[in-house]
Amino acid sequence: MALLPLTLIFVFVSWALAFMLMDRQRVSRMTSAGIFTITIPMLSSPLEYVTENGGTLASATLSLSSTTIGYLVLVNVFFLIISLVNFYDYLSQTETDWRGRKRRT
Repeated sequence: MALLPLTLIFVFVSWALAFMLMDRQRVSRMTSAGIFTITIPMLSSPLEYVTENGGTLASATLSLSSTTIGYLVLVNVFFLIISLVNFYDYLSQTETDWRGRKRRT
C-alpha cells in the first residue's frame, strides 16, 4: 500500500516556498522564478512512494499518467509566468536595476 508520494510533497512545499518568496524583495522574487523552474523536472520524473508491506517500510517508483503530468507542468508554467511578471513589475516600480544600481535618466 502506497502511503506517501514523496516527490509530490517536495513539489508542493517548493511551490509554497516560491509563493512566499514572491512577495518579498528583489533577490527573493528572482529565487521564486528559479524554484518554479526547478520543479518542472521533479514533476516529469517518476514519483517515489513510501510503501508499507507487513510492517516494513520500503520505497517504490510509480509514474503518473501523461495527462496528469501535463496538467501539473502547465500549472507550474503559469506559476512561473506569474512569478516573472511580478518580478518585472517590481523592477519597473523601483528606481534601480536588478542589481540594485541607480538607473540613468
